[in-house]
Amino acid sequence: MPYSKHGWERMIRNIANESGRISFSKHALSQMRSRKITLSMAFDVLRKGKILLEPEPDIKTGHMVCRMERFTAGSPIAVVVACENENALDCIVVTAFIIGG
Repeated sequence: MPYSKHGWERMIRNIANESGRISFSKHALSQMRSRKITLSMAFDVLRKGKILLEPEPDIKTGHMVCRMERFTAGSPIAVVVACENENALDCIVVTAFIIGG
């Protein structure tokens, strides 16, 4: 049975507690830099954020894409992370942005 939003949150938080298990795509790092989102802000979102939208599979990779959201450092931030499946040991951040920004 596939994970619920809460199950994905729990898994991503667990993975993000060991920063070496999270990698960032070049696109994510570029977008974060231009949007003034720091690595510590991104990790705060991944460790304490919520998934409000239903996770979706990426058509190209088959990975599950989850959007974690949290108000941090004075801004509502979303971090989009891709995980291979419910048993993933690591995840990749594909983008991050200020919600409504």
